[in-house]
Amino acid sequence: MEQQNRGVYRQQVAVDHYRRATSLQRSEQVLFSRFLKPRDRLLDLGIGAGRTTRFLRDRPIYVGLDIAQEMTAATFRDLGETRLVVASADMLPFADSSFDSIVFSFNGLGYLDSRNGVYNEVHRVLVPGGIFLFSLHNARFITGPTQRDLRSLVAWLPRIPATAARSVSSGRVWRGSGVIDHSRGAPSALGDLRSTCLARGALVREVTTHGFAVQAVLSAPVPGFPAPMSPWYYVAALRNAG
Repeated sequence: MEQQNRGVYRQQVAVDHYRRATSLQRSEQVLFSRFLKPRDRLLDLGIGAGRTTRFLRDRPIYVGLDIAQEMTAATFRDLGETRLVVASADMLPFADSSFDSIVFSFNGLGYLDSRNGVYNEVHRVLVPGGIFLFSLHNARFITGPTQRDLRSLVAWLPRIPATAARSVSSGRVWRGSGVIDHSRGAPSALGDLRSTCLARGALVREVTTHGFAVQAVLSAPVPGFPAPMSPWYYVAALRNAG
């Protein structure tokens, strides 16, 4: 899965898609404000074309990382940011306890083959008590608008039957885990992406098993939506000592 996704991210149509994403989600705004400090040494994983870089790079020590050189090149061209690294999140080229906070947005964790490897590497390069903020697709998402405005609600209503039927028939809703196929409703290149997903309870257990203490789990991209209407979750987790 990861090799296929990496090929997608290297295509120009994917780079252009991510360049158009320039704002934070509501859930990100809440968690960034609550858990990130201005003087943190911050590692920004899976930056794409620099969406989160715009909001996080004002720290004295900031590193943006992506698996695709094409993405980091776009970030450099658009923002002039040079503190960028091309690497996979499950093989981080940094010393132990190098960062106070790590962000992994846009469900990047689910596009890699080894979530265990990512958790282990994040645990290694975070200081004890450091914060890890990340998102992952929700296996029990059935259907819902991604915004609470009237236009989004009106556009969502006609899609409810087909979207709900497709979600339930996939089996991931009942299993609480699975793989999401992005082929429907995505730009041509992004339709080839595949991502893993977990139900909230399974996600919390997984994070805890890898040496983190979960501080918050928000529905995303908008806090407060019930599980069947939340496409993904955003997690804040502290790295345990030891």
